[in-house]
Amino acid sequence: MARFTNAFILLFAAYAAMPLLNAQDPRILEKAKQGDAKAQYSLGSYYEKERNTTEAKNWYRKAADQGNAEAQFHLGLIYYRDNDTENDAEAVSLFRKAADQGLTSAQYCLARCYSEGDGVEKDLAEAEKWYCKAAEKNSPEAQFDLGDRFSRGQGVRQNYAEAAKWYRKAAERGNVTAQETLALCYAGGEGVERNLAEAAKWHRKAAEQGDLIAQINLGACYYEGLGVKKNLAEAVKWYRKALEYNSDDVEDYEMYAVVLNETIGRIGECYEQGDEKLKKNQKEAVKWYRKAATKGDVGAQYRLGLCYEQGKGVQKDSTEAVKWYRKAAEQGHKGAKQALQKIRK
Repeated sequence: MARFTNAFILLFAAYAAMPLLNAQDPRILEKAKQGDAKAQYSLGSYYEKERNTTEAKNWYRKAADQGNAEAQFHLGLIYYRDNDTENDAEAVSLFRKAADQGLTSAQYCLARCYSEGDGVEKDLAEAEKWYCKAAEKNSPEAQFDLGDRFSRGQGVRQNYAEAAKWYRKAAERGNVTAQETLALCYAGGEGVERNLAEAAKWHRKAAEQGDLIAQINLGACYYEGLGVKKNLAEAVKWYRKALEYNSDDVEDYEMYAVVLNETIGRIGECYEQGDEKLKKNQKEAVKWYRKAATKGDVGAQYRLGLCYEQGKGVQKDSTEAVKWYRKAAEQGHKGAKQALQKIRK
């Protein structure tokens, strides 16, 4: 069952928060005890930040029972993120109460629950209804998810142009996933006219926010000269930024490892080629090829074999060349297979 990520929860908490009273002021506690909902909500928020969930729930509940939308939403999040599916229905009930009062973040969370069937029977039409409400109130997360639904035809008729429209809205509000997705739309001409300069622009916006795939794609733009002037120094810069990515934030580690290994090999290619912005350095190229080849990147294994065969950046060594050609050939690399056949002759 899909769950909201910690990043989403923290974002919604900030997005939904109303101006808080000073919870450490003794007068606030007195007001809360007298039934002031705003004071009760402030105390709930204070205790939640202090990681005292019991007290947080206690004060949020008091405020929520009086109809305080922010308290309803935050109490719903506490129930939802405890990973006890038995509490999901209570979370949905609280999200709905806050959503009915127009709280955008609650509307989005309610849409997600209907979309995934968390705490409520899965209902894509109801999910779309709440996504639209939140998206129309400029929730970038809802705008992105609505775009994604149009792109995949989930609960709506597939419409790439409509998807791109919502991706743009979310991207313009700083949603990094939407920025990178919009870049891919422009790169492939999906829902918009193909425009490599626009693709590079949105890759950059997402890359500057630290998005791994955007950094690699922006590096590729500079490597290939797609939408920007070819610049291998810039390509290396963005490829190396991608290598700094925290692997703890990656959900699909195997895919992450493959992509990163390819990126390491691409840095080697940049140094082997060189241009007016990056001095050609064959020894540096070999260093990066070796890093990627050792991690199993097939392209790097083949190119490292070439370096050994031709004595480029290393001393000629046919044994090492065969070793790396064989590793690449075992992964199906045609060039490596042909190189082995040539050596055997």
